[in-house]
Amino acid sequence: MIYKIGDIAKVMGVTTEAIRHYERMGLIKPEKDPQTNYRYFTEEQLSQLLYIQRLSQMGISLQLIREQFLNGSLHSYEQVISETLQSTQERLRILQMKTSNLMNCLDILQTAEQSKGRCIYGMRPDMYFISTQHCIQSSFAQEQPKGFHNFSNHADLFFQSVHYYEENGVWRSEKGFGIYKDCAEYAQYCENPYFHLRSAAHAVLCTFDNLKTDAGITETVRTFFREHNLKRSGEVYSRQVYRTFSKEQEPVVMELLAIPYIRI
Repeated sequence: MIYKIGDIAKVMGVTTEAIRHYERMGLIKPEKDPQTNYRYFTEEQLSQLLYIQRLSQMGISLQLIREQFLNGSLHSYEQVISETLQSTQERLRILQMKTSNLMNCLDILQTAEQSKGRCIYGMRPDMYFISTQHCIQSSFAQEQPKGFHNFSNHADLFFQSVHYYEENGVWRSEKGFGIYKDCAEYAQYCENPYFHLRSAAHAVLCTFDNLKTDAGITETVRTFFREHNLKRSGEVYSRQVYRTFSKEQEPVVMELLAIPYIRI
């Protein structure tokens, strides 16, 4: 039985142009009617095209299919399948990391809603922090530090963060970026000397708009700590949850504070 190109395209669920593309690449060579000059395909060629389509949908390039499958060996078949499996697993790992990061982001947004203008108990997860200053130094250093990667490659894994600390009785702040430990391990930032690990800790969480430097511990927080017999224990970090950008009015910057504590 013979098939026209339109019949083949319909069976495969592709366009006739896709079949012609296979032909131009040398993946298939249709028969030609010497009288009408029409091209046609045999059942064997239909089977070959479906075989090519199956491999292509596995993620194997048409060039590799032509070089390693149509005229290759069992060994070359196994090698390409193995390499394709590895690359697919890596893409899956990236998607799993992005999925986890999106879930973390959604959790942060929901926590911010719950703690808007009030304090709740929660956890500060394991995270790495890099100051904006060190971020710039790391980027422009003549000799890149170990573990350095272009931040833009993993921009979705970072969040803007502020480190609040007390110095001689005065609250100060250091702006920078945070990244959760599992994300830092995936992106291989852990060995960068500018990244500092901050271990997970039980923390009081509270969300404020346009938090000022000297308000690292606001009256709302002080009251909560006093009423619950708590004492600050460890460094205070915030995560920027949301902000607006407007030329007409002052931007709204929403920060979620995580204040480690101990009971007294």
